[in-house]
Amino acid sequence: MILALWFAGASAAQASPPSSPDLAALLDGVAEIAAPGVPGSLCVFGEQAFPVVTGKAGKFQEPVVAAARLGAGRVVAFGHDGYLNADALAAAGTGRLMLNAVRWAGGGRVAVHRLPGLLKFLQGQGIQAESLDEPMSAERLKPFGLLCCQPSKLASESVSAAAEFVNAGGGLVSAETGWGWLQLHPGQNLGQNHGNVLLAPAGIVWTDGTLERTSAAGFRVGGPPSPLCHAARALDALKSPQNADETALAVWTVSRAVRALPADDALLRPRLRDLIEGQQEAIPTKQTPVTMKAPLARLALTLQMEEMKRLPLDKVQAHPAAAAFPGSVPADAQKVSRSVECDATVPGWHSTGLYAPPGQVITVEIPAAAAKGELQLRLGAHSDRLWDKDSWWRCPEVTASFPLDKPLVQAASAFGGLIYVDVPKGSKLGTAAVTIRDAVEAPHFVLGKTTLADWREKIRQRPAPWAELESSKVILTVPSTALRGLDDPEELMKFWDKVLDACAELA
Repeated sequence: MILALWFAGASAAQASPPSSPDLAALLDGVAEIAAPGVPGSLCVFGEQAFPVVTGKAGKFQEPVVAAARLGAGRVVAFGHDGYLNADALAAAGTGRLMLNAVRWAGGGRVAVHRLPGLLKFLQGQGIQAESLDEPMSAERLKPFGLLCCQPSKLASESVSAAAEFVNAGGGLVSAETGWGWLQLHPGQNLGQNHGNVLLAPAGIVWTDGTLERTSAAGFRVGGPPSPLCHAARALDALKSPQNADETALAVWTVSRAVRALPADDALLRPRLRDLIEGQQEAIPTKQTPVTMKAPLARLALTLQMEEMKRLPLDKVQAHPAAAAFPGSVPADAQKVSRSVECDATVPGWHSTGLYAPPGQVITVEIPAAAAKGELQLRLGAHSDRLWDKDSWWRCPEVTASFPLDKPLVQAASAFGGLIYVDVPKGSKLGTAAVTIRDAVEAPHFVLGKTTLADWREKIRQRPAPWAELESSKVILTVPSTALRGLDDPEELMKFWDKVLDACAELA
């Protein structure tokens, strides 16, 4: 049963935008800004934080520029590090917005950290800007009123100095590309990004999302962003009935916030827990999907999934929805140990023919020479994420990844999944022996290696719910039930090789 949303509270559509004078100062003379590269989104959730410019995230809007007061200081954040470069500053009203941000956030002398394009731009506009490199300290920052930087380029000690500087009354203008940083730092999460370390206390964090343009140059500035682009305002809006579009935007904003909030957040997460208290656990299936008509159920499931990611291994349990998708493993399935050779000169996912049961710990052993965190252990084939779908017939995110940064690594997922070793591009590790323990076998046919007799007699009956058919050109990942009656995978994979050869010829 889903509880109806009959709580007291003002409609978000009638709520006045937060920090209107500050927003007006930042947007003075700005009608449009650039979109360097593929800008990422920001999550805004602090009481003194507010979105400044928004971009398109599917059918929703998310901040691409945000600002806040933090301690005695002020901060402005941009959703792509390209905003700090000369090309973007020369496009549309980006330069005007940057000048407004510099004047609003600080004033006086401006310290610019390793951004020659921005430094030249500011000096050309009559701003007293100068280059400041590391080591950075509170003492070295003291003569300045503002720091401009890409926080991920700062050393940890400089991040602490910058935080002290802002809290004491200094200003900060910063930019990051959240999704890009994640790609360059496998095995890490955005909570470790120095920008999020700096601005999370202000209620602003960079997310893993990307944004589409709203104008030819980039992003149109058409007045104050919707209050529902602020996660705390969106959460308030869910306390009272409203139209479907407002509810959908509010749910999207809060859901994005839940997935971006730092683990120690004390601003929004406690309020969300209070709102969803008493919600029955949502178990999405094809028969009982979780839709936008049940906003609190969606948020409860989102929060549950995020908190599961942070559980210690001995606390991980199978999610009830795992039985429906990706599937359960028979209770009597035999656990096995197996060693496989991983050719780390070939980038991408390497199949192992093994499956991690939902909620159960597996152990992976690799040579010490390969235990540098370069290789990743992936549990689950379904890496697509369904957060933006109106209807969830399975949990929106069912795979997990772990860095193989030690010779012995343990891992578990509430959803389980096929086990892969993920090799990055440019790896020079060569061939590595990978031993996997406490997994179950999956049906796995390799063209040229697996005999039809072995396939028919035993391999196709292996207990894992997902199976793979592999050739040197393609791997088909399908439910095991679809292959139990397949007698000749060899003929099938030869056909698929011909298909891939034809595609290569056409290319």
